[in-house]
Amino acid sequence: MQSESSLRKEISSLRAAIEQLYSLNELARLIGASDDLETTIQVLTRRTISLLKAEQGVITLQEEVGEDGAKTLFRTRLDSQDVNAFSPHDLMIGWMQVHMRPLRINDPHHSDEIRGIPWDDAIRSVMSVPLIIKNNLIGVFTLYNKRDPEGFTKEDEKLLYIIASQSTQIIHNKRLIEERNRVKMIFGQHVSPALVEELLQEGAHIQSRRLTTCIMFLDIRGFSTFAEKHSPEEVVDYLNRVFDFMIECVQEHKGIVHRLLGDSFVALFGAPVSYGNDCQNAVDASLEIIRRLEAKCASGALEPTRVGIGLHVGPIVVGNVGSKDRKEFQINGDVVNLTARIEQLNKRFESQLLISEEVFERVDTSELQPERLEGVDIRGRVNKHVLYKLV
Repeated sequence: MQSESSLRKEISSLRAAIEQLYSLNELARLIGASDDLETTIQVLTRRTISLLKAEQGVITLQEEVGEDGAKTLFRTRLDSQDVNAFSPHDLMIGWMQVHMRPLRINDPHHSDEIRGIPWDDAIRSVMSVPLIIKNNLIGVFTLYNKRDPEGFTKEDEKLLYIIASQSTQIIHNKRLIEERNRVKMIFGQHVSPALVEELLQEGAHIQSRRLTTCIMFLDIRGFSTFAEKHSPEEVVDYLNRVFDFMIECVQEHKGIVHRLLGDSFVALFGAPVSYGNDCQNAVDASLEIIRRLEAKCASGALEPTRVGIGLHVGPIVVGNVGSKDRKEFQINGDVVNLTARIEQLNKRFESQLLISEEVFERVDTSELQPERLEGVDIRGRVNKHVLYKLV
């Protein structure tokens, strides 16, 4: 027959297990309900510190930045008011990248587990577990200084590993949402979902760099006259109806609308991502815009509307410009100004699509009947230019 003392121990263990299960469920609920990544990490860290009776905790998220992918950025969240706030040493992170398993050290100053770490004198014990998604380490969860002088136990290690396992996917998902929002903030709202995914894969930390890019300038003809005869609400509705399908055409042909400028816009083909046939994509997008515009006007879906489009290709410098809280994708280069001047020439030649000779040499015009325009004077330019009228 079971003794009373052993029964008490069993009941106590059962109660502890139930409390632990309740704590895990409550923790999952709280971090799942958090609105953003920062709040999620703070709640997770604070609750885990309390649950495992540690003094400090830190979640270290890892992400590759830079074109070579060799640099590592660590973002930490500490739950400590101490002046001496701890964070994992690079050697510890490196160990976790190699082994990807829990690490528990209760006497770090005399441990040979990881050689070379200059442990802070105030660190008495440390326990760390990996945050893993699809066999990839995305971060590390580390606790410092168990309040019990004996240090962290094997049970503590198991519990922290369970917490990390159930939290990693939530952290990863919220991180992706933040990254998508950051991409849209940098590149504007007129970015296709497919391009957002590509930018996420290569990283939206676009360093200043030189790219050969096809620029599109598009302008709505006679807009000032239209605006004079209609209310502001009608003007906005008209622009929305016109730009809606035009932006769609740009995106379908792997371009991005870089900037809306009242009754015109600038689109990029080849920046920030090049597909190798950027000029062809730009020409195809332009022809599709004109075709769909004519169809909508013919059906009565739009008021009679004409556009002028200019295309030119050349080197530009692109990069994210701004503060850490607000960055904007900007472009600079003479090709931008020249494209704008080419677009303005549509009025002189009564055309809708003019392209530079540099664009013409990069595209297939076998199904078109381009008109060669030689010796064209362009405002602000010394040399004459060759342009091609496609429509």
